[in-house]
Amino acid sequence: MVHRDLAVSLLYEFTALSAKARDHGEVLEMLLEKTVRVFASSLAVFYRFEEGKLVADRARGIRVADVRSTLEPKSHTQAHSWALTEGQASAGPLSAEYAPASLVAVPVHAENELSGVLIAARLGQGEYESEEVSLLAAMVEQAAVAIAICEARLRDRHQREALERQASELTKLVAQLSAPVLSVTEHAILVPLIGELTTPRMAQVIESILRAISRGHVDDVLLDVTGVPTLDQDAATGLLEAARAAELMGARVTVCGISPRAAQALADLGADLRTLRPARSLETALAALR
Repeated sequence: MVHRDLAVSLLYEFTALSAKARDHGEVLEMLLEKTVRVFASSLAVFYRFEEGKLVADRARGIRVADVRSTLEPKSHTQAHSWALTEGQASAGPLSAEYAPASLVAVPVHAENELSGVLIAARLGQGEYESEEVSLLAAMVEQAAVAIAICEARLRDRHQREALERQASELTKLVAQLSAPVLSVTEHAILVPLIGELTTPRMAQVIESILRAISRGHVDDVLLDVTGVPTLDQDAATGLLEAARAAELMGARVTVCGISPRAAQALADLGADLRTLRPARSLETALAALR
């Protein structure tokens, strides 16, 4: 007779495993191991339900090497499979090959649908007692719950990873749009800036400019700040750093589109912008290139 404490222990182990298993394969391995060790089974085989048939998936036991060929079919037609008859698995090839003294088939359900069958067999030993069969069925039920939890957690992880990839791609896109680089002539690029020029954004602007200069022969860099509402000390510092960096790589920087309000703000700040070549508008800067 199987003690009630053992039943509680088995159910607890599967409950704990559901919280840490990386995938449903770990749950199945424990299910097979417990079926062999705890229930004194000679052989335990899990058959997954696939396209209306039960196909051998994995096995444990003293005769496992003998069924290895059935676990690794060369093709679907060669798979060692059983058909279901009125919800029960026939003894099939396992019975024909090994003539077990006792064989138990316990269906495994996932979301109220058949997902597989656990086969437990004793070869040349006594039959399974009714209490053992009940406990085995309860263990399989708990394993099915653990599998469902693992698969749900795996789906959540995949969704989270997909969202993280999308967020990363969106961040890269935003970074590119925050500092777009456009070729206006063979040797000149335009960087239109819109919105607030924060220190992190200006760092991205400088990186984009230097990357564009390094890819080709760029003599002139036009920074269009027409869409920048105001220029504070950080923005002025960023523009100066962009100009110095570009000059170190042999390019000239022209800042165009500074509004009267922004010009007054820069004057009030006392920012030294003598290293920047100003242009009244983008049209003026483009005309100077010709």
